[in-house]
Amino acid sequence: MTEKPRNPFLPGQPTTVDLFVGRQAQIRHLLERGVRQTALGKPTAFFLEGEYGIGKSSLANYCAAAAEEEFGLLTITASMAGQKDLRGVGEAILKAIVQAAHRHRPLWKRVTTTLGRFVKSANLFGVDLDLDEIAKEAAHFADIGSFLSTLQRLIAELPTRAEWHRGIFLVLDEINGVAAEPAFAHFLKGIIDRNALAAERVPLCLVLCGTPERRHQLIANHQPVGRIFDVIEVPPLSAAESREFFERSFQTVDMRVEPDALDQLVQFGSGQPRILHMLGDQAFWIDQDGVIDLADANSALVQAAADFTTRYVGPQILAELRSAAYRSILTKIAGIDPLQPSFQKSAIADGLEDGERKKLADFLQRMKQLNVLRQGSDKGEWVFNTPMVRTAIWLFAKAGQG
Repeated sequence: MTEKPRNPFLPGQPTTVDLFVGRQAQIRHLLERGVRQTALGKPTAFFLEGEYGIGKSSLANYCAAAAEEEFGLLTITASMAGQKDLRGVGEAILKAIVQAAHRHRPLWKRVTTTLGRFVKSANLFGVDLDLDEIAKEAAHFADIGSFLSTLQRLIAELPTRAEWHRGIFLVLDEINGVAAEPAFAHFLKGIIDRNALAAERVPLCLVLCGTPERRHQLIANHQPVGRIFDVIEVPPLSAAESREFFERSFQTVDMRVEPDALDQLVQFGSGQPRILHMLGDQAFWIDQDGVIDLADANSALVQAAADFTTRYVGPQILAELRSAAYRSILTKIAGIDPLQPSFQKSAIADGLEDGERKKLADFLQRMKQLNVLRQGSDKGEWVFNTPMVRTAIWLFAKAGQG
């Protein structure tokens, strides 16, 4: 049996910098208006906005690498996953600061006396954090004044780089849970305002990653938050960008993709990086000769559809999508462009029999109850709250599972 090379695909994880493709307008925006300005001493704030799985974290990671390599900023990425209050936010940020400082060897030598107490042990692969010590200090980092003072002291220990100010590129990712906490919105606004009025401002490029719903939630909790962020929308990848992603990924392991197979993978990927990775991952394991042909691509689609629903579609929703009663309705929905976030009820009802039209009304109400669909602003319009479920419906139909 031929041994497989290293799998270049990372389903469910941010894309590595070397395989990152596209997003040139978004990269240019964040680097020129954010990173470069912060490196010149100006605080900036951005919200990377896009649907689940669209590549917000990957974009932030790519720009973080550029911020550090080209401008000398210290990059810190803090996941807010599982955090529900400011104390949890402070704890997550402190963990990220310690890990970033340790990764930056010249900086770690200078800050070991202050941050070393949060580390049980350190080695070439990272740090073993003292979670008890971090928990004790969490409230301190959730205080706006203390937070900014800590960043200022950290910046003071950074190595200098000609023409650029020493500064920080801070990413707050996975904000789904904490966005519902009003104190978090006030914390964000307080950071921007306090820093703007300070005699010595912290050169901070603050970047949040979230869906449109999370940004609107922050604004609903504290309306002035809507004015502090420069919003960068992260759309699906274009067909050309998706094609480049597959070609580059397979080339890294000396695998080739035949044109018709590539067209199939690009079409089924719908421009969503998470789906592209899942399709590429399945094709990688299915292939036996180093050449991805159409049969490999079709098999990858079937496997990805099953994998996708297992990972991302809840059991209640999945039961409805697999219901024989809704088969014709799902087929009609699947016939619409998979990149369309909405559809008209009349377009689905057209051609259905009377009994199926009643099932359509039941289906729409059921999907509304499960928070999959909502009624749009136009009469008869229905919008997907989670575009990945939209993709699941399409995959079901294309793979013969709908």
